[in-house]
Amino acid sequence: MRNWGFLVFFLCVVAGFGFVLARAIKTSQVSSLSSDIRSLNKGDSKLSNNLENEPVREREKELDIDTRPTLKVALSIAPPRKIFKNGEFSGFDVGIMEDFADRLNMQVKFEKCSFKECLVWLREGRSDMTTAIEKNEDREKYLSFLNPKVSYNSFDSVYVLKDSKISIDEYGDLTKLKIGRLENGPYIKGAKSEKSITFVDFNNMSELFEALLTKKVNAITGSNYRTEYEIHERNLGDKIRKAAYQVRSSFLVHYFVLSKKSQYFPEHDRMEQVVASMQLSGAIDKLIGDFYEVFRLPVVGEGR
Repeated sequence: MRNWGFLVFFLCVVAGFGFVLARAIKTSQVSSLSSDIRSLNKGDSKLSNNLENEPVREREKELDIDTRPTLKVALSIAPPRKIFKNGEFSGFDVGIMEDFADRLNMQVKFEKCSFKECLVWLREGRSDMTTAIEKNEDREKYLSFLNPKVSYNSFDSVYVLKDSKISIDEYGDLTKLKIGRLENGPYIKGAKSEKSITFVDFNNMSELFEALLTKKVNAITGSNYRTEYEIHERNLGDKIRKAAYQVRSSFLVHYFVLSKKSQYFPEHDRMEQVVASMQLSGAIDKLIGDFYEVFRLPVVGEGR
């Protein structure tokens, strides 16, 4: 009986000691953890901020949010450089401007306007940039014309009906034909007053194509980019072909234009460096070539 009482006393002592030990360990762990947290907050605030911002970044990534600064570009419609269809812009100038903005680590927002409206928006600083505006003294007061000029080759070509027996291989062949053109040009080798060629002028592209399709003229002439884009858009590629003779090569030149009231005007020099890099590297020619390939008409006999 005495041994039984001793055993109970011993177990009570052990249990008490275990409780005290467990409490001490827990207190030590909590204290250590608290110390670590304080150390993290005080000693690595950058890491703490990153952890706080991480959910925001993840949300932006999930929503595909572009947080780069926005370059507002005013554009009038001038196919195929500036095409507006289904509420979106495309075309030569659009592709070039998108690449230009990307190289500046910026996103671009295109704003549709008439030519006159675009000039007003640029003068007021509502828009930052535009493309393809001729330089004059008045515009230079509120616009900075970025150098170098953006330039690329174009050809004034001759087009005939696909089933036509007419062969146009050299300049002399044109003298035997009645040739339609837009009244404002382009003009064959400066032949606005060329007496040996019979020209018929038309007011617009619709009239020009109609004259060819109804055989009121034997052929038509026009800039390859503009004319072939219109042929593609009107689904006339199965009725009209491009003759072998390329009338002349022209070097189309225009400026990227920056508003002097733009918040990005201090970036003027860096923008000019980007334009120069795009021009010298061939990036501009490639962008135009890739887009042109979609509607380019092959020359007669090409690929044979």
